[in-house]
Amino acid sequence: MSKFLALIVLSIAMYQPAFGQQTPHPPSPEEAALTKAIVTVLQAVHELKPGMTREDVLRNFTTEGGLSARSSNHFVYRGCPYIKIDVTFAIPSGEDQTVTDGADKIATVSRPYLEYSIVD
Repeated sequence: MSKFLALIVLSIAMYQPAFGQQTPHPPSPEEAALTKAIVTVLQAVHELKPGMTREDVLRNFTTEGGLSARSSNHFVYRGCPYIKIDVTFAIPSGEDQTVTDGADKIATVSRPYLEYSIVD
């Protein structure tokens, strides 16, 4: 009897992934366009590396309203104001901390995230 029970359990385990799964449907044109747009955003963020400059960030992103500092800032994707990243910059000591410079070097870049716009 235990051999029979083991066979039943094994059979259920083999077919379990099929239960509760929906068959995938082809994406609608809107879903396909959204997926393509998200890939573009992810590539733009992935290209930003420590040592690159503020100018590199500003190719695809722009600053957001609200408080900011030379050493760190929130940036929004130019194509959608709800897609954001946080970037910190390595500012040499002794330099003016209030005036941004396109040559400021990136120290860290966050993962992209979604958030409503901040308006001044």
